[in-house]
Amino acid sequence: METQRFASLVPIGIVREVSDTFKVGGFTFPKGSILWPVLDSVHYEKKIWGDPENFRPERFIDKNGALINREELIPFSIGRRICLGEALAKMELFLFLSAMFQRFKFQPADSSGNLPTLKESFGATCVPQPFKLKFIERSRQI
Repeated sequence: METQRFASLVPIGIVREVSDTFKVGGFTFPKGSILWPVLDSVHYEKKIWGDPENFRPERFIDKNGALINREELIPFSIGRRICLGEALAKMELFLFLSAMFQRFKFQPADSSGNLPTLKESFGATCVPQPFKLKFIERSRQI
């Protein structure tokens, strides 16, 4: 969840047309206005996350180790236009990554120990800068 908040692969939502005039935050949006939601504005809001520029997975784990589902986490958008593949994508992410972490240790490819940059290439989606990793198979203990 913190990776999805922090990495925000699709930081800008789908353009929408306002169906009825409404007011929010002192602004009036007349019927027919075009809105282009910026999901990153929620994922990086200091009032919500405190220190959004820092990667802290514990934001989503309570003191007993249980998962905290935060409504402010919206990597698949929100409302009627939410991504139809959200459930499948979450399941695939969990299954793939948990299998990879069980089987391999991940280390930087170079001996310096430097981690990849957190800067992304921005386009229709945000993707990480190219980097190399070593996958080291964990010993099998039966």
